[in-house]
Amino acid sequence: MQLTALLKYCASQHASDLHLAPGEPPILRRHGRLYRLAVNALDADSLSEALQTVLPVFLRDRLASERACDFRLSLPETQARVHLYHQRCGLAAAIRLLPSDLPDMAALGLPAAVADWTHVPHGLILICGATGSGKSTTLAALVHQINRLRACHILALEDPIEFIHTGLKALVTQREIGSWDGGFAQALKTALREDPDIIMVGEMRDRETVALALEAAETGHLVLSTLHTRSTANAIARICGFFPADAQQTIRLQLSQSLHAIMAQMLLPSSGDGVRVLAHEVLHATHAVRHVIRENRLEQIETLLQTGRQHGMHTLRQCLDQLVAQQLIAPEASAIDT
Repeated sequence: MQLTALLKYCASQHASDLHLAPGEPPILRRHGRLYRLAVNALDADSLSEALQTVLPVFLRDRLASERACDFRLSLPETQARVHLYHQRCGLAAAIRLLPSDLPDMAALGLPAAVADWTHVPHGLILICGATGSGKSTTLAALVHQINRLRACHILALEDPIEFIHTGLKALVTQREIGSWDGGFAQALKTALREDPDIIMVGEMRDRETVALALEAAETGHLVLSTLHTRSTANAIARICGFFPADAQQTIRLQLSQSLHAIMAQMLLPSSGDGVRVLAHEVLHATHAVRHVIRENRLEQIETLLQTGRQHGMHTLRQCLDQLVAQQLIAPEASAIDT
């Protein structure tokens, strides 16, 4: 199997993902839908051999012990994020193709309020959404814009590194977590000693990482990160839920003081050429929002979003209705539970 040629073909078809599994032909994801290629099914031994050749040496033990690993793959004309995993029939891969150029905030269809986030001196900004909703791309666009505008030190902690940032006005240092035994939490501990102004944490996966991120945001750093939640209110609940009940009041207080903004996003099929359109919900930490976080009245977040347009806030439903009115998505595409 020629992996390089296959990835090149995926890029030519504007596919976002490539799935390789024994007993199946290569499967592409294009505009959210899966398509099997009209070729022979992959042989388990040949597939395993091809995937092992691109696996970094330092990850071989992890793949053997944890049965899965992630890494960035750089090939001529193609960049990708690779997830290898063992399944019933043998070694398989889920490969996300990465754009060759850094994402531009205007081209992504981000709300206007997000442009102001690039000037925020400190606090916590979260990008939320399901897998495949474009969180990493939005985060990369934010970092790229800050890099263009501010003379600061941006420290990015990623697993794996997806977009390569070259210093423009900022100093950008990127560290891959894959080779660290302590994961994001250990990397974040050392990051605080490296004089960063802005810390990008690829994903907040555990209690210790969340605690360190909140501490960094409280002590004068701007922290950018992602969470796997579908709404802004769920993001707040998820952060608090990492901690035991007797610590949650303290965490709510910490979060209410350090939070700057949350955006929850999803990608929907467009009404025209089949590309996907970004839909979003934006929450800013106004005085009222900080109060409901402290008092654990998250059921009031929806009302604050609905009435907070003057603060740059809106609900997902308001965004969907606007996309339908602009004929960017079909009415049936907006018929989702918000």
